[in-house]
Amino acid sequence: MAFNAQKMLGVNVNNVDTSPYNGPNQNVPHVLGTEVIGNDGALYRYVLATGTITAGQALQMDTASASVPNAVKPTSAVNQSVAGIAPIAIASGSYGWIVVQGPVSAASVATSTAAGAALGSSSTAGQLSTITISASPAQGEVQRVLAASGGGITATTAEASNLAGVILA
Repeated sequence: MAFNAQKMLGVNVNNVDTSPYNGPNQNVPHVLGTEVIGNDGALYRYVLATGTITAGQALQMDTASASVPNAVKPTSAVNQSVAGIAPIAIASGSYGWIVVQGPVSAASVATSTAAGAALGSSSTAGQLSTITISASPAQGEVQRVLAASGGGITATTAEASNLAGVILA
């Protein structure tokens, strides 16, 4: 029988904190990297935003941060591995929850994204776009598929105003 860790632990995945965890008697109850299963069935991870994040943005691990692997910033180029998607806005330097596996109802996607499309990072900050491969793929196309293969992201709904439902595998 599955249990809902979000409810059991009293986690609100819509909260954003401005202070890091400093011990059990502090007002921030979560350690970076804590993962819970949300009410929606998605797997959430508690992270540090090292850049300003808007709701729906695709995120990459910030390898320059001392908090790696739990520091994230919006993706900024094609072929980047997607570490998760932010369901809410998180200010730079603040702490919050991102979806690392499962459904996201409104992810930032390129115009004309179709339901069922395989998605990867794009050149637009935090936005996903359809992965396409030509009959004779160039190196960049192959790199993009390899970057996306780490998790696998599929659109579950067609794009509407640059937002679509997605599943992170």
